Amino acid sequence: MPVSICPRCKQPNPDYAVYCHFDGVILQAQQSAAPLRLPSDFVFPSGRRCRTFDELAQGCQEEWTAARDLLMRGMFAQFFRAANRADLVRAADDAKAQPNQDLALTAFVMALPGTRTQTPKLDLNPRRILLGNVLAGEAKAVPLTVTNRGQGVLQGTITVTEGQDWLSLSDTKKLHEMEVTTAREQALKLNINTKGVAAGQTYGAKLTIVTNGGVAEVPMRMDVVAQPFTKAPFQGARSQREFAEKMRAAPKAAVAILEAGDAQRWFALNGWTYPVSGTPIKGVGGVQQFFEGIGVSKPPPVQVSQAEYRFTCKYKDTARGQVTLQTNAKKWVYAEAASDSPWLKVLTPQVAGPKQAVVSFEVDTNLWNTGPSGDGKITLTANGGQKLTLKVHVDVQGLPAVQKPKPAPTPPVIPTPLQPEPAHPTLVGDAFEMPSLERPWRFVPALVTMVLMCLVLRIIMVPVADLVGRGMFSSWAAERLLGKAPTPESEFAEFGGWLHLNWPRILAGSDDKIAAKVFDPGSNADLAAADFRSYFVRYFVRWFVLTTFWIGGIVGAVAVVRRGGAALDLVWGIIAGAVAGAIVSATVAAVYLAIELVPHVLWTLTLGERGGIGWLLLWSLLAIVCWVIVGVALGVVVPWISPLRRFLINPFQGMIASLFGVLGMKALAEYWTPA
Repeated sequence: MPVSICPRCKQPNPDYAVYCHFDGVILQAQQSAAPLRLPSDFVFPSGRRCRTFDELAQGCQEEWTAARDLLMRGMFAQFFRAANRADLVRAADDAKAQPNQDLALTAFVMALPGTRTQTPKLDLNPRRILLGNVLAGEAKAVPLTVTNRGQGVLQGTITVTEGQDWLSLSDTKKLHEMEVTTAREQALKLNINTKGVAAGQTYGAKLTIVTNGGVAEVPMRMDVVAQPFTKAPFQGARSQREFAEKMRAAPKAAVAILEAGDAQRWFALNGWTYPVSGTPIKGVGGVQQFFEGIGVSKPPPVQVSQAEYRFTCKYKDTARGQVTLQTNAKKWVYAEAASDSPWLKVLTPQVAGPKQAVVSFEVDTNLWNTGPSGDGKITLTANGGQKLTLKVHVDVQGLPAVQKPKPAPTPPVIPTPLQPEPAHPTLVGDAFEMPSLERPWRFVPALVTMVLMCLVLRIIMVPVADLVGRGMFSSWAAERLLGKAPTPESEFAEFGGWLHLNWPRILAGSDDKIAAKVFDPGSNADLAAADFRSYFVRYFVRWFVLTTFWIGGIVGAVAVVRRGGAALDLVWGIIAGAVAGAIVSATVAAVYLAIELVPHVLWTLTLGERGGIGWLLLWSLLAIVCWVIVGVALGVVVPWISPLRRFLINPFQGMIASLFGVLGMKALAEYWTPA
């Protein structure tokens, strides 16, 4: 049977069909215009009357808002249901189910049969907006033009779907959706306001435009840069870290900046959260508080000199006491104090001092209302939010007759006299350190520790690598390239024979050749130095990791046990420690080979390629000396880099300090303790 192919959906239909059975499109061009007529006139709320499908489609385009409302209310489906057009009823219902109403009406209009040519077409300028660097707190407007490249009226909505906290379609209020209605062009102003947006980050946004002429998206991106600090002597700082570094160099000037609120206003200007909550501490203690809040200084452990006080006093009298907050670290102590009882008054609600601070309080029995005896509590919020509690017990004598007699008084506890305050500390590095003639330069222990680390590591590697490992791994590498092991009569076979190779070229991965006669006197072949290096490094690193990774597992187990972990935690601690140990081992092996280039270059330039047991001992001595020199160079640089000093040097420096403490050398132990 002959069929007709639908020009839109490409589905076959019977030859006698006038409309497509699938989407309602007219199939026979030779038919008269009568089939394009609507079963009855459709009238819009405005009074517009449509007699054909083309007129209905054009009416929907020109009265987009009204047509969208009619579709959502089911009026189109009702109209075509009365006309027995089930295909168009289904098209209206399917379109209505879409979440976006503009997309829904667009789909419905496209489903209407007809020969429409006057349809709108959406275009945008620009298609992508890259704002580049935008100062924190800055507001700016960016133009966007919506263009109708087709015919008819382009209608729909433009919506800010991402970046709503800093992007708006209005300069007077937060507006994230706007109607689009234009026959030609509609100019919009996109308003960017970075007030409250954190500086130092990249932000993205997206505009979604849904119209009867198509759907498009406009991505946006900007980099918010910080407003520089303007007050001397910290002017020019553009990041929290840079600001802290400048404060570290001038702590006295930092006190004035913090107390004036300039730092807090600068943080707010750049959209950053100020690291100090509550009332800031006055004086140098406020600088310590700021550093702890920003994370560049670790809060010291703080304790109270006495956890409980007991007083006996007569009714209507007052009694005073004081408690000392103290720490063993060479840092400032600060705290805020609050009482839970009206008769227990805190005389110094905010205190600060070097290594210790005194909180004074008063018991006022004029406000007494708890009977012959009572208890109060003072809560101390110290460095880093540490919560400490001071309990105060009071027995009151001579209460009025309405009060019950009290038991025999206990002798009052007289507070111990205060210790003299130490000298004011100065801010050095990432902590507050006490000035001392015995410690003129705080990086000396770190430098010596780095030198000792390099020296010990290289001495350990003499028997492990120089006497055994180098020859073994070189032999394996040569065997992979030659297809056989080095012969016993070769230069390489003697003790320390691996020194006959040109190691600077091998470790540097050059394209030079290695004479195979070093491994086999009868061979005239050449070996590629890069291939030899590849095999040698692979064997060396693999061997080093397999023989040392288990140390990380032990460290992980010890850490879990010290924290009181369960049995399952211990298993995971061992696994995590072993994985970390493997990573550290591979890193150490790579660093070892890189540093070994220094003695190898000196050896080749001065002595050439000489091997043998005597030369091997001389080589070991040269390598140790070179590693000590490298350790000195690293010891001068690494301590100035806080993360490297904290994770690489401080653990070993602490071990040395503990060793001095065990030997009774308290002064050296204190001097060697990491800051």
